[in-house]
Amino acid sequence: MNIVTIETAIPPHRASQDEVVQAATEWLGEGTPEFGLFLRYLRSSRTHNRNFILPPLEIIRLHGAQERARIFELEAPKLAVEATRKALEATNTKPHEVDTLVFTSCTCPLIPAPDTYLIDQLGLRRDVKRVPSYQFGCA
Repeated sequence: MNIVTIETAIPPHRASQDEVVQAATEWLGEGTPEFGLFLRYLRSSRTHNRNFILPPLEIIRLHGAQERARIFELEAPKLAVEATRKALEATNTKPHEVDTLVFTSCTCPLIPAPDTYLIDQLGLRRDVKRVPSYQFGCA
């Protein structure tokens, strides 16, 4: 197996570290131990901007993990299709020529995983090898 290309699809809402801190203040409450831990994690990541499917304040106002998972289930396959189309175009590869898909997300795991939608939507082979990778965070 050779890795031919790596392509990405980025969610539309870009938030600065300050915007993420603002959302965390509303979510966790400034001065709480959880807020302090969150700030330590956020600053140690050295990530200046993050991308989200919704603005951070909208995300924390959702009604828990189930609602976030529902949005991920709707939006992640679209991003997977976009990234895969870019990869196919960049390498002039036909969908039936793909042997292996590697999919990663630090959001919630889904069953079926978002990459499974690619098989039907893009005409990939049914025997394509899939390597899903979840929950490694922003690392």
